[in-house]
Amino acid sequence: MKTLFQRIIDREIPAKIEHEDDLCVVLHDIQLAAAYADRVAVLAAGRLVAHGPPEVVLTEELLEAVYQLPIDVFRHPAHGGLIVAPRRRRGPDGGGLR
Repeated sequence: MKTLFQRIIDREIPAKIEHEDDLCVVLHDIQLAAAYADRVAVLAAGRLVAHGPPEVVLTEELLEAVYQLPIDVFRHPAHGGLIVAPRRRRGPDGGGLR
């Protein structure tokens, strides 16, 4: 099932491309930005720290520095799109966070 955002983007992007218009969307979901954006801007504490194509900007190093969390960035094996995910922290017994 598609989210509201995905339904809006599926409707708006083809119309904008047809009319050669730009579309600016503010997202707090890095995964959606990686999936849909041609260009992204990353802010930290209200300041621009990087901008450009997602493949260039959304690196593990940059995102870990901004979010102060371990982050994995990799390519989806089927379609090659970027996947951005927090790295699961392990507890002392090897399980999840406690």
